[in-house]
Amino acid sequence: MIISSKCKNCKEQIPYKTNTSDKVEFAMENGKFVELQCEKCGDKGKYHIDSFYAKPSKLALIISTIIFLLGTPVILYLVWDKIINSSCVLCIAFIFIPIIIPSLIYGIMVKNDRIRVNTFNRHNINGL
Repeated sequence: MIISSKCKNCKEQIPYKTNTSDKVEFAMENGKFVELQCEKCGDKGKYHIDSFYAKPSKLALIISTIIFLLGTPVILYLVWDKIINSSCVLCIAFIFIPIIIPSLIYGIMVKNDRIRVNTFNRHNINGL
């Protein structure tokens, strides 16, 4: 997960890569302060862990959108002949169930990313 803090000098976002899922784990792994250097102005400083925030992953959103946009037409193409040739209304309803799969994958990926961001941003570690 990539989290970020604002530079104290130029207010630019400073990204930091971590494998932790929340601020408590982040604090246990890195301590109360993390030393960072701003890529824009070169200022070095120690940043309190409460100044770090997670943002939604653009990669997860892109992947889930691609699965949704490509998966739905592909599945529709694969079951189209069965839809056209079927006279049973219930059969047509069961054929459309696989079309829902890309939508479910999209929804699950977006929801998990939102939970990840909310979990990290929820905690403040002022008591450490």
